[in-house]
Amino acid sequence: MEIHRSHIENHSQKAQKSKVKASSDPFEHVPQDYKKVAQSIEQQFAEYMLKQMHTSIGREENNDSAMNYYEDLNQKEQAKTMAQVNSGLGIQKLILDEIYPEKFRNPEAIAAYNQHKEKSQIKKNKIEMMGPPSELKPTMKEKASITIGREANHE
Repeated sequence: MEIHRSHIENHSQKAQKSKVKASSDPFEHVPQDYKKVAQSIEQQFAEYMLKQMHTSIGREENNDSAMNYYEDLNQKEQAKTMAQVNSGLGIQKLILDEIYPEKFRNPEAIAAYNQHKEKSQIKKNKIEMMGPPSELKPTMKEKASITIGREANHE
């Protein structure tokens, strides 16, 4: 079907492009701090799941501390990879939907969040530590001489 009005055709093409652009990254306007929290929670869940899976296979217990250390490191790296690849297991999405709802995901909200974060960082840097007031500081007095023994009796 051919459309003879170019402005209608251009409008429909722009609408399709904006839909593609909007659906490419639903978490584009979510602060990095929130993304890191969601990813770390998913990583912890995946690590717990992997540990439970290893205990369920029923192999012999190995008391070798080096082997246990290696298995723990291996599980942590597997969990990290599971949380990072292809936006994770889907738990990140659920967490971000709860802690940073979709109605806040816009350029204005992220700009306000970043501005507030910068202001709070400036305030944190200006904190000064104060010691006790000068009247409470202990002062040293002259030593009193004390004589002990026979010398004290002869004077």
